[in-house]
Amino acid sequence: MIARKLTPCEFARAIRNGLGSAFLHITTYGDKGVDDCVRDACVNNLIYDSQLENGRANWLTNMIVRSGQLAFYANEIKIALKRIPEDVGDFDQLVWLAVNLYELGFSECGEALLTLFHQECTPENYSIALLCALVNIAGLSGLNKAVHWLIRECPDDDSNMVELAKHAVSQFNKDCIEEVFADGAYNDPEIEAFVQAVNAFNKLWEGAPHTPEPAPLLALSDVIHLARSSTKHGYIRGLLEFGQNAPTADLTEICTKLEQENSPFSQCAYLQVFRKRPLPRVTHELLRLLNSPDKRVRHNSLLAFSRTRDALLRAEALRFIDSDQEADISAAFDLLEANYAHGDSQRFQQALTKVQDREYLNSVALSLIRLEELWPLEEFTNSLLHLLEYGPCGCCRRNILEALHKRRAAPDQMVFEAQWDANYEVQHVARRIVQEGSLDEK
Repeated sequence: MIARKLTPCEFARAIRNGLGSAFLHITTYGDKGVDDCVRDACVNNLIYDSQLENGRANWLTNMIVRSGQLAFYANEIKIALKRIPEDVGDFDQLVWLAVNLYELGFSECGEALLTLFHQECTPENYSIALLCALVNIAGLSGLNKAVHWLIRECPDDDSNMVELAKHAVSQFNKDCIEEVFADGAYNDPEIEAFVQAVNAFNKLWEGAPHTPEPAPLLALSDVIHLARSSTKHGYIRGLLEFGQNAPTADLTEICTKLEQENSPFSQCAYLQVFRKRPLPRVTHELLRLLNSPDKRVRHNSLLAFSRTRDALLRAEALRFIDSDQEADISAAFDLLEANYAHGDSQRFQQALTKVQDREYLNSVALSLIRLEELWPLEEFTNSLLHLLEYGPCGCCRRNILEALHKRRAAPDQMVFEAQWDANYEVQHVARRIVQEGSLDEK
């Protein structure tokens, strides 16, 4: 199958989202006209949700190796390694790109990392990725430096000690951290303190399964008191559990209080009650929350209303989906999760073309995945295909690819490209589809 040749605009979107089409474009057609996009993807972490998705350093390394301009990108990455920023998300990707390039023979990238370690690392601003990188660059000597620095400067940072230990074990292929330090040259008090801290941390987490303390059992009066006294946005323990178990009469009373409430903090608290249970009634007074000037109130009202089936909510969703505002369109998909009717999907495609913001695109993708699970209809196919190409989140992309394959609607070209996606789980799904023999390789 032939790789698509992307326009610069298409490539910029594809590499930002981590699509395999960007990788294949570089390997097939080179980086002419898109080198700025590749450089930007290297020095800035473009992942939508770094907590859920794997890093892209290896994916980007493989891309620039195949670009024919490896020395150019190596130099750009070295130049970018001048300081440790407060937000280490971009920096950690740079670190691992530099490590990969060092291992490919660009010694100056390793030297840049060592300089950063010696000149920039402080207890207030350091990166565990940089400490781990010392192991790759200088072996046991680098690990020795990293351990001594961590014990001396951040003795209570047990979680990063474990991260460093795990990385050392993976690099030296040992069964336990003690073996890494078996050499007598590394037998000193700070190393011993490091080993003890790691072992103590592991024992804590490898013991009996942790059972979280149950949420308090709240009465209706408790919920009203907590909501009225709330002075900030945020999760309040026990409200969700109250909503799951409360009698309908209590939920109706909460609705009455919510209709009368004007404080955004109290409104958000009351709305938490309905995170997992439909509202017993919907009124025009409650609908006003969808248009609140407070962003958190709008967000919490959508979370609550998305589980409630009601004619007023459906009418509001249809009004939103015809809007030109991205926030309204995203809200429409939330509200339609419980209020979808056959034929609504005809409005989806036009609405989706108006959504460009990554936050709203991801919200729409999550809603559409839930809609597809509740209403496994063929009419969702075009919308799923759109979000497979434009959605920013690799985790959603995996679920969408699975849904399309299940209904035999995944285009061969998209499956082919997904084998080189930046998200490993998307790669796995695509390669499984290919192995099943359902891809036309022409």
